[in-house]
Amino acid sequence: MNQSTITLLLIEDSDTDVEIIKRVFSKGSFKNYALLHASNMAEARTLLQSEQNKIDIILLDLGLPDTKGRRDTYKQLQEANVQNLPTVILTSSDDQKLALEIVSWGAQNYICKSRVMQDSKSLPEVVDFSLCRHNHKLGLKQAMLAKMAQKEQILQMMGGGYSCSA
Repeated sequence: MNQSTITLLLIEDSDTDVEIIKRVFSKGSFKNYALLHASNMAEARTLLQSEQNKIDIILLDLGLPDTKGRRDTYKQLQEANVQNLPTVILTSSDDQKLALEIVSWGAQNYICKSRVMQDSKSLPEVVDFSLCRHNHKLGLKQAMLAKMAQKEQILQMMGGGYSCSA
């Protein structure tokens, strides 16, 4: 069992919700979680650009004071997320259409705060599954790039890399 720490960046403007999320991740779990907090998008950008922070996953509330609506919030995060970290939407909006739209844009998952309140294990599970999917996707991408490089090498060898003189 891996005991390494998973660092979460929680982008949330509600102090009450921040405390609830902290409690959810501090409850008896077989994994260690560290929580960084940004209360707005400007703070999130600073944390994401800092080389001191090794963030594994982002938890994003869609209603932030320095963004212009839910879609804008996600789009601003995408621009700031240059490391392409997996993102879980954690919001009070139970809008299925919005959830599907944002997941189709690249978010790993979408969970309503009310579900987290009802089942404290739901958010750590969503985080764990999202990280697992993200890591699997990265592994597949690396394998595909390795195969493409191998194919390119073979094509170069076939295209005249060797000469046959009699």
